[in-house]
Amino acid sequence: MSSSLYLNNPSELKIYIYLHGGPFFILENLNDDPFTHYFNKMLKNIFIINYPVVKRQGGVIDFQYVYQEIERLRIEKTNYELYLIGESYGGYLASLFSKYNLVEKIICISGFVSIKYQALFSSERVWLTSYLSPEASDFYDIHKKNLVRTAITFFNGTKDMQIPYQQLLPLASNDKIKIVLLDGFKHREANQKMDNLLKKVLDLLD
Repeated sequence: MSSSLYLNNPSELKIYIYLHGGPFFILENLNDDPFTHYFNKMLKNIFIINYPVVKRQGGVIDFQYVYQEIERLRIEKTNYELYLIGESYGGYLASLFSKYNLVEKIICISGFVSIKYQALFSSERVWLTSYLSPEASDFYDIHKKNLVRTAITFFNGTKDMQIPYQQLLPLASNDKIKIVLLDGFKHREANQKMDNLLKKVLDLLD
């Protein structure tokens, strides 16, 4: 596990914290992920957090590590606004930070919000249920308890079998939550579909 800060434009007092999907790998090269590649190309300041992968402790150990790294960044870069972006499993982790006031905005791309829904309907249910801790929470629980403090946007595809978008529909009544359904979008796309998504994400952050 490791974290890396890339200050491509120190005069722009924003840092985009990125949590990759997976979770069974380490993101070491900015060009290996379409989101970090795009942010780097656009000269954005990027903080990549590679979280620990511990079977049966997912959603707990990795969340605690990410929390620790964000707090460290806040102390070291007090003049910067922080924005949290997560994709797939990283989107799930990012959503858990909505109950804190650590960042300006949170964006979750193809991330799940309900562990129970995933266990029933996701094509990824087997590895996910064996990886997550029984103590892991989810965004649906945060929403149900009315604990959402930070504005959060979800981008989910209507053709995503790994993260079925229907689990997001009960969240639409909360004014701190924005749901953007991507018509015909699968779990991760490429080419023009991905380019359009990247622009939409950056528009929300700029």
